[in-house]
Amino acid sequence: MVEARAAPGAAVISSRRLHLGARLLNAGVGARFLLPQTASPGAQLPPLRPPLLLDTRDLGFVQSAALLVELAAQRPVIPTIVLIDPDDVALRVILPICPAIYAVLADTEDLQLLGPLIRLGGLCGADRLHDVEPYWVGVPPIQRPPLSLDELEILVAMSGAENIDDAVERSRMARRTFYRRLARLRTSLGLPPATYGTRIEELVTSMITALARLSHGLPAGDGIPPHA
Repeated sequence: MVEARAAPGAAVISSRRLHLGARLLNAGVGARFLLPQTASPGAQLPPLRPPLLLDTRDLGFVQSAALLVELAAQRPVIPTIVLIDPDDVALRVILPICPAIYAVLADTEDLQLLGPLIRLGGLCGADRLHDVEPYWVGVPPIQRPPLSLDELEILVAMSGAENIDDAVERSRMARRTFYRRLARLRTSLGLPPATYGTRIEELVTSMITALARLSHGLPAGDGIPPHA
């Protein structure tokens, strides 16, 4: 554990504790590393003192998206800085959906920038985060998120499910609501409707691929098999 609350500091969720811990220490940033909770689907955030530094570099899209959904539901809001791989375009698309995120920093940038960003979170305050656009450093924002938080919840529920029935149960939505939001999600991504018999892994993969293509301004469904 690297702890220095006299200096700018944050709670940190990362799968790169040794590597990132050394960088934060060199940057003069205090850090308390925490492990995501995995006892039950949808409950990953441990108790923490804000702000939160969420290192998505090696978490992968699915776990990062699940954490964003959970952060969006937290009350009070947890002011969050996201550390991101600048080449992870699909994740860049969904970051603005989460109102807890007030800053996004490319992992390729000098982490000494975290000090001013942590202080920025204190200036914003949890009560104002819903009205604050994320501040992006080292990577350009995606101008228009193509999906809503409700739709992201559908994608997260499907990502950890064995089949559609399991996804409906994980989402805790009425079946009709789930299918309506799934149809809206695929339409917003330029994908054909989900068809009976299509494996859930194929549905999820096609949607994540479409997110990345949208960020490049390409037709989302280009190159996606018609049955996906």
